[in-house]
Amino acid sequence: MYINQLGIGQLVPSLAASVAPGSISGTGVRAEYTCVGMRVEVVRVAAALAVAAGAGAAVVQVKRRSGPGVTAGETVVATLTIPASQAAGSVVYKDVNQIALAPGQALAFECTTASAAGTAIFGLLAQEDPEYKLNESSMVASA
Repeated sequence: MYINQLGIGQLVPSLAASVAPGSISGTGVRAEYTCVGMRVEVVRVAAALAVAAGAGAAVVQVKRRSGPGVTAGETVVATLTIPASQAAGSVVYKDVNQIALAPGQALAFECTTASAAGTAIFGLLAQEDPEYKLNESSMVASA
């Protein structure tokens, strides 16, 4: 593995029933990733269109949460605008100021303005944060 390359399993997708994956033709949370292994820095968020967008741009807010599914105190850290009629196979992305996620925190992709049609796969690019695990108050070693 290259230095600063995100290791598999550092961010995992949510299994919450409240996440309605994919569709940008409705509003609500469409993806959520939880940090589990160590602190990471998110540097890019993206949506890959599996089905072309319809009339009207879709707006997706990316929100940092204190835990998976926890909406209290969430903050918007980025906004993705998926243009109307964007073709399937396109990737719409936004580079962000390195968003640090500590173990237990989550990043949610919430569609706030719907397009007439479309399905997307949401993802991110992250790198390991060099912070040492013992400095993380939410990391507890098992007995």
